[in-house]
Amino acid sequence: MGIFHGLTDGTGAYEVIRTFLYYYCFDRYWVKLNDEGIRLVGDDITMEEWQDPTTDGRQFPLPKSVEMSDALNLIKEGKLENDTVPTVYSIAVSESEFMKFNIDHDGSPGTMVSLFLSRAVPKIYPDSDKAIRITLCVNQRNSLHAPKAHQSLVGGVMLEYKETMRTWPLDRQATAYRGMVFAQTQEETVLAGIASPLQIFLLHNNLW
Repeated sequence: MGIFHGLTDGTGAYEVIRTFLYYYCFDRYWVKLNDEGIRLVGDDITMEEWQDPTTDGRQFPLPKSVEMSDALNLIKEGKLENDTVPTVYSIAVSESEFMKFNIDHDGSPGTMVSLFLSRAVPKIYPDSDKAIRITLCVNQRNSLHAPKAHQSLVGGVMLEYKETMRTWPLDRQATAYRGMVFAQTQEETVLAGIASPLQIFLLHNNLW
């Protein structure tokens, strides 16, 4: 299933996939599944699902100006600007083992994968003095109090693999990354992050 982020994101697409699977299982295998929580043909589409919760940026807190140092650009460093040949890497791990690993090392799936990627970068570019920073996608619906909204409501938290962290044990690094996620996913911070590009759009179009 191809997803255009101008229409929805992974959370929104998941609802469509659930609907597809419900009808597929019935039409293909004559299996009648529990339809609780599944959006079906004929259901009313509520305003909570349809209306964009980010329409009025004036209700959000003003974003604070944050200065950040330049981060290492992997595409530029790897001279991949003109690389048009797609490369796919498939990595499979046991879900139960990975979850146990996360629990044992105070991580979560998102922060642990981000940490693994961050740890790999200085091994590939040991002479770089630029910051190693990775963006972890987060669902903004909780902060918007719009769990049913279908729009693309994905934000990002910046996880910086600081120089002082690099000698720490894995569990301490994972704790630090989780702390960064916690700090940046507080409601006011998320709403301010949504407001920043929205205010630019509204000002540009004389709507502010």
